Amino acid sequence: MKVGIITFHRGNANYGSSVQAACLKQAIDALGHDAHIIDHIARRSYIYPLLIRMFSLSRLRQFCQQCLIQKNYLLPHIAPTKNMPLTAYDALICGSDEIWKINMTRGYDPTYFLANASDSQRKISYAASHYYTREFTSKANRIRTLLARLDAISVREQSTADMVENLTGKKPAIVLDPSLLPVNFSRKPHTHHKPYLYLYIEGQITSAY
Repeated sequence: MKVGIITFHRGNANYGSSVQAACLKQAIDALGHDAHIIDHIARRSYIYPLLIRMFSLSRLRQFCQQCLIQKNYLLPHIAPTKNMPLTAYDALICGSDEIWKINMTRGYDPTYFLANASDSQRKISYAASHYYTREFTSKANRIRTLLARLDAISVREQSTADMVENLTGKKPAIVLDPSLLPVNFSRKPHTHHKPYLYLYIEGQITSAY
């Protein structure tokens, strides 16, 4: 199955976006499908690179460039597919990341709700998040209609699940961020000689942990 992914994938302002996009594509490929990242750019995403240039953390950016991009750790996995119509895909996935954060810098973009998908295509959200958006306000009716078209809805955290359920009556699944999925980027895994635990915590880490 040919799968198109619509997400935040450009890492010039937020390298976490590149990480999650690469991991989701890799996870779908591992299931035997042919995943492509669609090169859609949020309407107001140009603000983010500007803010980064103004308030850059130079050491962090240097590390990310050297370890993530220049070393070809992510770049082959996030190269977007251009000039391919949406109709070429059997299924479309929106997510993950904060693609439904409509009241912040990026604003409302119906593409991240798969508004341009056809009725015949499978439409799925994976680990979508609304982050600081507390309500969809004037866009609520339109978003309700778009969410109703999705064949499967999954989100990243409980607050987004509650928001979707209140709006649509559907209870979405809460799933892992793609960066936490067991994907393989052709690097040797860490060798653990003792029992270990990967811990995923939503919220602030306190001394109790």
